[in-house]
Amino acid sequence: MRTSTAAYVVLTLLLCVPASVVAQDDSAPFSKIERSVSDKEPEWKLERKFLNGDRVTFLWKHEAEEISASITSLASPEEAAKHFQRSVAAVPIPSPRGPEGTIPGLGDESRLWARYTQSGRSAIHFIKGSVHVQISAPSTGIVKRFARLIADEIPDARQASGAGAQ
Repeated sequence: MRTSTAAYVVLTLLLCVPASVVAQDDSAPFSKIERSVSDKEPEWKLERKFLNGDRVTFLWKHEAEEISASITSLASPEEAAKHFQRSVAAVPIPSPRGPEGTIPGLGDESRLWARYTQSGRSAIHFIKGSVHVQISAPSTGIVKRFARLIADEIPDARQASGAGAQ
């Protein structure tokens, strides 16, 4: 009797745990971002995806060009703001002015480094709610396009908390 009960518990765990993991992954902004890029930027192929706790890093390629995006989900918007400020201060891009500006309407706060290499690479860091995003791309136009695409898939703080207009 104990053997059949133990076998039942093990079988139940094997069947239930993967289902809950898949369900969580499908509802995560990370999965939505991956699908959105695939649908809206089909020439950019996902080369690699690294998942490390609450952070995912995507690497997309098109011919010889690459885009990297690191997206970190933090405990609160306040934690995201602190993380954002630390990351902006630590950017190793040589520029006498630092970031070249912000992108109006992109998340809650953003910084742009346009053409920081001779080849024209650009970078954007932004936060939206409790999510911090860092993107590096071959050009300013591409980095802005991907930043908007990613930002559109991150729920607003009100949506993420379940609050809605009543």
